Amino acid sequence: MLHVVTIVLDGMPWLPCVYSTLQALNMDWHWHVSQGVARPIGCTSWCHKIPPRLGNDGTPEFLAQLSKHSRVSVYSKPSWLGKLDMVNAGVSNVKDGDIVMEIDSDEVWKPESIERATQLLLDNPYGNRCATFTCRYFITPNRALTDHGTYGNHINYEWRRMWVGHKGFMFTRHEPPQINAPCPMMSWAITVQHGLVFDHYAYATEQQVKFKEKYYGYKHAVPAWRALCECSKPSVDVSKWLPWVKERAIGRLV
Repeated sequence: MLHVVTIVLDGMPWLPCVYSTLQALNMDWHWHVSQGVARPIGCTSWCHKIPPRLGNDGTPEFLAQLSKHSRVSVYSKPSWLGKLDMVNAGVSNVKDGDIVMEIDSDEVWKPESIERATQLLLDNPYGNRCATFTCRYFITPNRALTDHGTYGNHINYEWRRMWVGHKGFMFTRHEPPQINAPCPMMSWAITVQHGLVFDHYAYATEQQVKFKEKYYGYKHAVPAWRALCECSKPSVDVSKWLPWVKERAIGRLV
């Protein structure tokens, strides 16, 4: 069984893409979706406090329809005790040998990538119980960061996305994800070798940037992002444009 965990607040327009991807899988799966505001507690205590609520972009209505599906469980609270509370809401039924995967609401995966990664962990050729990945990290609607070892793809802690489950499975940390068991990791170099790269639409809409400006405290994020969107150069160092990016990171038009 594949248990997919997603935490979300305002997940449109990509949340339906996650559902479509899961429907295309040739394997047994269950999707656990926790929606609402994560309070700045624990490993996300650096975030800013925002008023409790559910989504205001159609996400609650979409999830209300999905909750009727036998393979989807939706957990709704206007306020959660941090992101760790949210990711643990649906993992109590994980059994030995299950696979647990976190997919953020703004991530787009190919079904075949999920199937191949699952099989890699189940076959366990490298003795690993966790898989890390890299992504195309979209910093505007048409510009992505793909270089390894810098903003968007810090290879020492991003992106831990898949684990071999066990009875009593729990996350003990969310940023970066850690679980309550020894967890030798399959490196990004192996998953890249197998073509397992996903798309992360982290800053693809102005609405996302407005939210992160408030929640993460990124001052002047929206005007800086708008200026970058207007740039037509094939590749730029986005740290020269976005004040919250503190290291050289090349964003290329895609």
